[in-house]
Amino acid sequence: MGPSRVLAGTNLFVFASRAIAAPLTATTTFAAMASTTVPNVPITNVTSYRPYKGTATTTGAISTTVLAASAPQPAPYMPAGGLGINGSVPLYRVQSDFDSESIALGLYQEREWIELDLIRWGRAIFSVEYFEAAGLTSEDRAFLEYMADQEIGHATLLTNMLGLQAPKQCTYNYPVSNVREYVDFFQKLTRFGESGVYGFLNHLDSREVVWFEVGIPQSWAWTLNATGSTEDCGPATTQNRALPLSYPGRHVFLNWDEPGKPVGPDNSYVTSTSASAPRFAVWVSQLNVTYSPLLNISGNKAYTIQPDASVYEGDPAANGTMFMALTDENLFFVCDAI
Repeated sequence: MGPSRVLAGTNLFVFASRAIAAPLTATTTFAAMASTTVPNVPITNVTSYRPYKGTATTTGAISTTVLAASAPQPAPYMPAGGLGINGSVPLYRVQSDFDSESIALGLYQEREWIELDLIRWGRAIFSVEYFEAAGLTSEDRAFLEYMADQEIGHATLLTNMLGLQAPKQCTYNYPVSNVREYVDFFQKLTRFGESGVYGFLNHLDSREVVWFEVGIPQSWAWTLNATGSTEDCGPATTQNRALPLSYPGRHVFLNWDEPGKPVGPDNSYVTSTSASAPRFAVWVSQLNVTYSPLLNISGNKAYTIQPDASVYEGDPAANGTMFMALTDENLFFVCDAI
C-alpha cells in the first residue's frame, strides 16, 4: 500500500503501483465547480414532546405461524422475505473457497492478528506518561486492553473455523514514533479493516461467520423505539470495560405490561406475544444467548440474577450492548459450529 494522508478528518488511502518523477510546481488550492448533489429531505423542528392521544385507524403487527418450540422456526412478527430468517439453522463455518479466503484475510490482516499485536505493542512501547501527554487517560488505556481481549475472542473463533490452515501471527513493523502517530495509524488500520470486511461480507456463502455484534429482531427494535427505554446507569462515554456497568450476581428487578397495549408514534403498533406466562429472562449479546430463571414472580413483577456468562475467557457476555427479554421456555439450541 502506498502513502496515506489524513485530509480534513477523512481517511484517504492511496494505492500507487508506479510513480514517474517530473518537474512540478506545487499548487495547494484549485477551483472547481460544485458537483450535482441530491437535496436533503425537508426537516421540521419538533416543537411538542408529549404522548400521542389519538386513535389509530390501522393497528396490529405482522404475525408469522410458529412451529414446534423444539425446532428452528421462523421468528414471530417477521415480514416476508429476507435471507436467513426462515427458521433454517445458521452455519458458523466456511462453506466455500470464497468464505475461506475472506475469513483468512480478516484473521490475517484486516481484523484480528495485526490489531491485537498493535494494541499490545503500543501499550508496551509507550509509557503512561507518553499516553497522558497525548491526552489519553487511564480509561482510554483500559479500553485498549479491553479491545485486545476482544480481538483474542475474534481470532479464536475465526481460527477454529479455518482449522489447521488458519493464518498465524506474523512479525510486524509499524511506521510510528510517538503516541499520536500510534493512534493515527491504529484508526487507519481499523478503518480499512472494516471496509475490507464490508467488501466481502454480503458475498459470503455463510454470512454468520463474521458477525460479532448482537442482532435483534425487528419486533424487538420496534418495541424499544415505540415505548422509549431508560437505563439505570450513569453516563460513560469512555468506560473502563474491565469494570463493567453491571456484574454477575446482580439482582435485576423486572416489571412488564400485558400485551395488547397501543404504542408507537400514532398508537398503530399493538404489543403482542405468542408465548405463555414468563418464566425466564433471556440475555442476548454478541454470539450468545443465556437464560436465568425468574424468581418471586408476582403478577407482572419478578426478579432474576445476572448470570456469569462468557463465550471466551476474559470476555464476559454482559460487557457492552446487551438485550434482555422474557420467555416461557429456556430452549437450548446448538448451531452447526466449530
